[in-house]
Amino acid sequence: MKKILVVITSGEIGGIEKLNYSLGKYFSENKPFTDLEIKFFFLNKRGVFYEKFPKSLLEDKSVRGKDDFFSLFKIFKKYDVIHFQSFMPTAFFVAKIVGRKIIYTEHGNFSFFRKLKFKEKIKRFIMRHIAFRLVDFVIFNSEFSMGVFCEMYHFSKEVKRVVIHNFYHLEGDVKCEFKRKNYIKIGFIGRVVRQKRLDRFFNVSLKIFKKRGDARFLIAGDGPEREKIKELFINSPIGENAKFLGFIENIEEFFGEIDFLLFTSEKEPFGISALEGIVSGVPTFAFRDGGGVVEIFNECNGMVFVCEDEEEMAQKVVGFRRSDWNNFLEFRKCVKGEFSIGSYVEKLMKVYKRV
Repeated sequence: MKKILVVITSGEIGGIEKLNYSLGKYFSENKPFTDLEIKFFFLNKRGVFYEKFPKSLLEDKSVRGKDDFFSLFKIFKKYDVIHFQSFMPTAFFVAKIVGRKIIYTEHGNFSFFRKLKFKEKIKRFIMRHIAFRLVDFVIFNSEFSMGVFCEMYHFSKEVKRVVIHNFYHLEGDVKCEFKRKNYIKIGFIGRVVRQKRLDRFFNVSLKIFKKRGDARFLIAGDGPEREKIKELFINSPIGENAKFLGFIENIEEFFGEIDFLLFTSEKEPFGISALEGIVSGVPTFAFRDGGGVVEIFNECNGMVFVCEDEEEMAQKVVGFRRSDWNNFLEFRKCVKGEFSIGSYVEKLMKVYKRV
């Protein structure tokens, strides 16, 4: 039986951590494999997702830190394949020294729209010139991520690779219905950073508000750009019709509250919040330069919800009709199947068996 070890930095709140927690929970409840033994290893045994993680799937050995060479050596020797969910230089080299196959998943942390710190520059140098010559297989979360990665690191064409789009994981059922109200609520959810382009969210919101003075705006998430964006809204005609909710844990409740979701990111590696919004029954709009998120719409014949500019997005929201809702329902139905966790696991198992 082939033994796989999935290596994660920690269980703190984050997209990669949530994805792996969802995988662990799914493996524990469904047992989708019989000829593989899969364990998860947290370098730092802390965080909400580590605490909730199914204990039967955890590698119980500990390390003193990510550079604990000898402990990593002993742990990696027990497995055939080491699957890294982020780049960890020491652990990479230990896995190769032990002679294990290495899988690396690139989630698309390309640091667009900000300057790299010195340590990040060193890390990228190692990745480009040394580390990725050791990898046996790379998984990308989108075609966009794969293109950026291969160009950035001059990645060898000889290394096997595959795109496996991320999946949605929502708690409970979602009531999906066409809402007729005297007002509309427009939402954003995500980290409030430059890459999310909340300046575009503000511009679209302002255009919508000029046409629909009954519009309300809910912004969920936190980050360094929050106060700047909040000031834009406060000093605009929208004023108190915009609410900043900060970080929220119950995203299902948020999606149940809004009528439309605007995904305004530029060069997004994938776009999990857009995916979850669509599955939750919220008509979701994105920009053509949104990066990997556009692949969700393209995969399921939903390009009608992808916009060229801010004016088009505002017009589509304000002019949304029953016929548009019916188109959205067909699009959503496809998305629920193509981007389910079951579909993801099926593709992942093929990689594990192939390596």
